[in-house]
Amino acid sequence: MNNEITCYSKIEQGMADVKSRHHNVIVDLSTKNGSLLAFSGRSELRQIRTNIEKIRVDEKKHYIDAGKKIDAMAKMLTEIILPMELSYDSAIKAEERRVDEIRIAKQRAADEVIAVRIREEERIKKEAADKIQAEKDLLAEEQRVEIEKRELEVLRQQKEINEAKDKILQEDRIRKAAADEERRKIAAAQDELREKTLRAQREIAAQENASRLKIQAEERQIRIDQQIILDANQKIQDEKIRAENEILAKERAAKDKKEKAEELRKQNKLDGYALLSKFLAKCENDDEFKTVVIFVKQWLETK
Repeated sequence: MNNEITCYSKIEQGMADVKSRHHNVIVDLSTKNGSLLAFSGRSELRQIRTNIEKIRVDEKKHYIDAGKKIDAMAKMLTEIILPMELSYDSAIKAEERRVDEIRIAKQRAADEVIAVRIREEERIKKEAADKIQAEKDLLAEEQRVEIEKRELEVLRQQKEINEAKDKILQEDRIRKAAADEERRKIAAAQDELREKTLRAQREIAAQENASRLKIQAEERQIRIDQQIILDANQKIQDEKIRAENEILAKERAAKDKKEKAEELRKQNKLDGYALLSKFLAKCENDDEFKTVVIFVKQWLETK
C-alpha cells in the first residue's frame, strides 16, 4: 500500500477481520440465527462501504493530486467489500422471495378452503330448499287428493238428494193419480176418499218437510267443507312464508358471522403491529436487543 494514502488505514487494518467473518459465508434465513446473521452482516458491510465512500469524497477535497489514487484505493476496497455484501444481500432477497412464495401459496390454499366452504354452504342451502319444496309439494298433493275426495262426496250426496226429490215427486204423482182414479171409481165414497186424500197429503207434506230439512243439513255440510278447504289453503300459504323467513334468517346469521371473523382478523393484525411498536419504544436503546430492533424496524418498513 502506498504510504502517501493513509486515510483508509483503519479500514484496511480491519479488513482481514471483516473477510474472516463475512467472506463466502452461507446463511440459512429460514432460521432465526441465520436471519439475524444475514441482516446484521449486510448492515455492517453496508456501513463500511458507506464510510469508504465518505472518506473518498472528504479526502479528495484536501488531496486533489492524490484523487486518482484515492479513487483506485476506494475501488479496490469496494470490490473486496461489495461481493461479500452482495452475498448477504442475495441470500436475503432469495429468502424474501421464498417467504413471499410461501405466503402466496398459503393465501391460495386459504382462498381455496374458503371457496370449498362457500360451495358446501350453497349445496346445503340448496338441499334444504329442495327438501322444504318437496315437503310442500307432498302436502299440497295430499290436500288436493283430500279436497277431491270431499268434492266427490259432496257430488254423491247431491245426487242422492236429487234422486230422493225425483222419487218423492214420482210418488206424489202416483198418489195423485191413484186418488183421482179412486174418486172416479168410487163416487159414493167421496167422504172416505176425502179423508184418505187429506191423510195422504199430510204424509206427503211430512215427507217433503223431512226432505227439505235433510237438504238444508247437507247444504250446511257443503259450506263447512268449503270453509275447511279455504282454511287448508291459508295454512299452506302461512307455512310457505314461515319457511322463507327461516332461510333469510339463516343467511343473515352466516353473513354476520363472516363479517365478525374478518373484523377479528384485522384487529389481531393491528394488535401485532402495536406490540412490535411497544417493543421498539422500550428496547430501542438497549444494546442487548440491538440486532433484533434493527430486524423489527426493517420488517415494519416493508409493511
